Amino acid sequence: MLNELDLFYLRQEEPQKSTLLGVRSILLNFDKGISETYKYKLPFFTYQNKMLCYLWIQKKDSIPYIGFVDGNNIIHEDLIKGSRKQMKILLLNPEIDLPIISINEILRKAIYLKKNQNK
Repeated sequence: MLNELDLFYLRQEEPQKSTLLGVRSILLNFDKGISETYKYKLPFFTYQNKMLCYLWIQKKDSIPYIGFVDGNNIIHEDLIKGSRKQMKILLLNPEIDLPIISINEILRKAIYLKKNQNK
């Protein structure tokens, strides 16, 4: 029987489904401290049990993105703040290859922040 997390991915249409599954793989293989859970009705990724990022699809244009919890503290030219107070997002165009270099750079910065919180 499939859990809600698996169903989230299965319910998506192509090409968004492939994009989300590709990013899921990148995130989970980036660092052994990253794990995935189903929270707030979406795939949520934690680093050593601290909220790191989540995957979602914009309703207005069906573009998938990674939302970074501490995005406000991450400086990267590909991150978009919009009207969000704390988070920034990285848009993922499902029609082109994933921006793996940008994803890795942002993840490195996000994990650094998590490792140094409350120090």
